[in-house]
This record gives sequence, C-alpha cells and structure tokens, in this order.
Amino acid sequence: MAYRLSDYITYGELFTTSHYGVYGFLVLRTEEQEAGGDHTMIRLELTGDPDPDLQGMHICFEPEEGSEIKYFRRAEHPGLMMRQYGATGAMSAQGWVRALPCSETEYMTRLRLGEPPPTEWKNRLHLEWYGPNGRMVVELAGPLVEVCTRERDEDDEDDQGDWEPLRNLAPRPEPYIHGETDPGDFEIVAINADGESASCTGREISHGESLEFERFLEDDGDAARDEDDGEDDCEAFMRETRLMDECIEDGEETPIIDLIGGIDGLPDPDDLNEEMAEDHLKALLGRLAMIGVALSVCEHYTPRDTYRLLVKRILPEAGAFKELIGTEWVQHYMTAEYCAKCDEQVLKDYGVDREPPPPVWN
Repeated sequence: MAYRLSDYITYGELFTTSHYGVYGFLVLRTEEQEAGGDHTMIRLELTGDPDPDLQGMHICFEPEEGSEIKYFRRAEHPGLMMRQYGATGAMSAQGWVRALPCSETEYMTRLRLGEPPPTEWKNRLHLEWYGPNGRMVVELAGPLVEVCTRERDEDDEDDQGDWEPLRNLAPRPEPYIHGETDPGDFEIVAINADGESASCTGREISHGESLEFERFLEDDGDAARDEDDGEDDCEAFMRETRLMDECIEDGEETPIIDLIGGIDGLPDPDDLNEEMAEDHLKALLGRLAMIGVALSVCEHYTPRDTYRLLVKRILPEAGAFKELIGTEWVQHYMTAEYCAKCDEQVLKDYGVDREPPPPVWN
C-alpha cells in the first residue's frame, strides 16, 4: 500500500538534470507556516531516472487552482521521513486521471443510487518512489506544471527565471457516461488521520465490491492524538544527533546483508541485461532505503554497473548501525568512490591520487 502526500502539497520543484538522479522538494501546507512560521518541506534525493518526458528538466508544479489542500500535521505522521531517498518509480507529467467533483464517500453513495455526478478527465502529474517509508506516491489532477527555460540569477533575489507550461501530449480518453460506459479501473484513494491510505476502483464501487474501502472511510483513526505529546523537530534532531555520535564512537555495525535479509536470491549481474539489472537495482535500493542507506551514481556507471558494485562489493563489505534505522541520518555511498574514471579526473584536476573515502553520514 502506498503512502500518499497529494492532499497536502502546495508547491514542488524537481531537478532531473543530474546523471541517474532526481532531486527536489515538496512544500506541505501547515497551520504553522500560514501563521508566519517556516515552510514544511520534504526533500527528495532519489537514485534513478524519471519517465522520458521529465528527463533533463527543472520543473515546478502546484495543485489546480481552487483545489482543497489539507493541513499537514506532523503528529499525525510520526513515522514519515522529511528526507526521502531511495529509488525512483514511475514519474511522469503525461497522461490523464479521472477527477471526482465531490468527496469519495458522496461519490460512492450517489453511484450506488444510480445518480453519480459527472467526472472529468484532467491532466495528471504522477510521482512515485521507493524510500524509507516504502512506496510513496504523489498524484495531482489538473496541476499547473511548468518547465524552466532559463534558471534564476542567484545574485538577483527578484529574478525567478523563465518558465513555460509543460504540455500534456497524451491523447485525452473518452468521457465516462453512467449507464453507457463501463466505469473502468480508475482509482479512488482515501487517507485517514493516521496517514494510512486505502483505495478501490470505479468498477468495484459499481459492482458492490468495496465494503472494506467503505469501512476504511468510516474509520477516523486516532484523530484525537495530542500533538503536544510528540517531540518538536529540534528536539528530535538533537536526540538523533546524540545517538549517531554514540554509534560512531562506541557502536558496532551490523552487516547490511543481515539487515536486509540477505542477497542469496539475487541474480548474478553478468546474467542480466541493462533493463533487467535496473529493475533489480531499484528493488535493492528500496530495501536499503528502509534501513537508512542510500547510493548516488556517477556519470560513468550504468544501472548494471551499479547493481554489480552493490552485489559484489559494497554489500558484502559494508555495515550499518541498526540503532539509526528510522532516524533522519543516512549512510550514503557513492559509485564515484569506486570509479577509476572519477579517480583519473581527481588526479587531473588536483594532481593527487585518491584513497576511497568511507561512506558519508548526512
């Protein structure tokens, strides 16, 4: 089941110009920010490429004008990491999604009565990745998506750069007419107060197969949770920093292979082509993200090269502190640490040989 953030997003930016990486941030609506406090942002530091339509771009996006955006309350999402790393999934601004003109509950009720309100096809922004919280999804219907054609002048605080709308080139589907067209498998998603999500399809609703989804909608979760019972961000950061210091000074690392349940079932990299190796690489990066380990890929490594490095060298040799799993600290590896061509570039630029450095904690 996916963790969905769509309902809370007011703005976002993505940079897909780096080699095999997607970086950016999502701004979430909060009561504190609207009262003059700092923005609440989720940082994205992902390994992998987006879909072809977003590759090599700097884009910004915001929900459709008039969209209802819910308040993000940190106490209702205690396990959500505000720094998301791991592997990219499907990421595209091409395509269409059927938007409901009312709440999920009202739509289901009216559909069962044979009087569903008309739905509308809207352009879709779909962002998926596999990180420390598992599968994450952002899906916006009818958003404004723009691509940067000239970057900001960093020395001019008033310069916002030049932007233009990103066109949706996918053909628009036929409209759905109740009683004349099959409702199809369009998805309806709900999120409860604990941040859990559930979904069903239009076909399941019309065929009376969505009982579990209806029960989920009726369950408000622990909405009465006292927000004052939790740590604030500063307290959590200091506690986790002290824990990291203790681990580095006196702790003992556990082999990463043990923390992810072993790698005996993984295929040999030499038996795979690039596409197959990339599938296994991303699955492995998703598993590593769950234990606080990330990997960046230099321009000289293909997905199969990266998968081979992980399976043959990094994982058999590396360890991690299991006490830090679930914190915001990330043990970061880079293929550049093992890359002969990167070593040559360092020697050319600085005139010195380089020892592979230890993994970076950040």
